[in-house]
Amino acid sequence: MEGGSWNYMNKTRYLTTSGIMCAGLALAVCIPIIVKNIWLSLILMIVICLGGIRALLEVNKIIFTMLGW
Repeated sequence: MEGGSWNYMNKTRYLTTSGIMCAGLALAVCIPIIVKNIWLSLILMIVICLGGIRALLEVNKIIFTMLGW
């Protein structure tokens, strides 16, 4: 039973990671189109990337807490 729940958690984490990465990529593509200023769009892209990494770490922390690690 434990193996099944671990597999489920892995899938959940993978889907969450993919979702965050896809959202980040979509934003990274849209920002230069919306914001005409190159430097501003670069700064926004960096902030979004860092935010995505931070969100990923939080999600992993929550999952590991739920697993009791």
